[in-house]
Amino acid sequence: MPTAMRYDPYLPPPGAALARPVAPAFTGMALLETAAPATYPRHRHRDYEVIVPLRGAYRCRVDGHALALARGQVLVVKPGDWHEDLLPAGERHIGIWFALGALPLFRPGIAASAQVAAPPPRQVAALVARLLAEQGLGDGFSLRLQEAACLELFWLLVRALPAGALAPGFLAANQDQVLRRRLEELFEAHHRGGLAVAAMAEALHSSPRALTATCRRLTGLSPAKAFAAHRLRRARDLLAQTGLSVKEVAAHLGYADQHHFSRAYKAAFKVPPSSRR
Repeated sequence: MPTAMRYDPYLPPPGAALARPVAPAFTGMALLETAAPATYPRHRHRDYEVIVPLRGAYRCRVDGHALALARGQVLVVKPGDWHEDLLPAGERHIGIWFALGALPLFRPGIAASAQVAAPPPRQVAALVARLLAEQGLGDGFSLRLQEAACLELFWLLVRALPAGALAPGFLAANQDQVLRRRLEELFEAHHRGGLAVAAMAEALHSSPRALTATCRRLTGLSPAKAFAAHRLRRARDLLAQTGLSVKEVAAHLGYADQHHFSRAYKAAFKVPPSSRR
């Protein structure tokens, strides 16, 4: 006879779809300056490269298409692109490499010109300055600071790229992350309970039916069960990290009584709340 199993509400049940994280992994950078006209031979990219001109006119070919970046423009070369630099004397630019996993940033078959963006120049200049300031320090923190600057630069670029150039899967995964965060914030704001599905849907500018489908896709749970799981996770943290009694935690989270809270906690985590003291 199969044994009945319960799953920690901190995690979705087996087989539930999770929103894929959307974040670049910084892999390196290089500052290039030319004293005389130079050509960097045609090469194929394995990772993404963000090219930010710092001085002079940056020119290149991407998959055979000639590009010339105007002041303030930034180029994103994608994996698989054939890229050739055509650099005049006195040109200076920084190349920043990052990986994005299996999730492509761009739609298939877009024109090379759609990989050019014009993000806010002051913000880009500040981020490039931070990247360069940390280069070579090797103090154990410089790489992390560069990763943080790269992440910020990435999202500035995504916002500035032509919307039609971005891959639908990338946009959907990013939207899933945003929705999941908004859902968690809504649960936290109502941690004392009393949050009906209709009120959740209204707060998230959705319908109850659409919210239920989205919540099941993101968490593997219905909105009501996801909210209950959030409150129990909150209870677990309060019991482990504060001096509050079980009765005080139950009252803080709006449970009708301590016994109801204890039954819900034990059903979820297989141990009574007193075990977290």
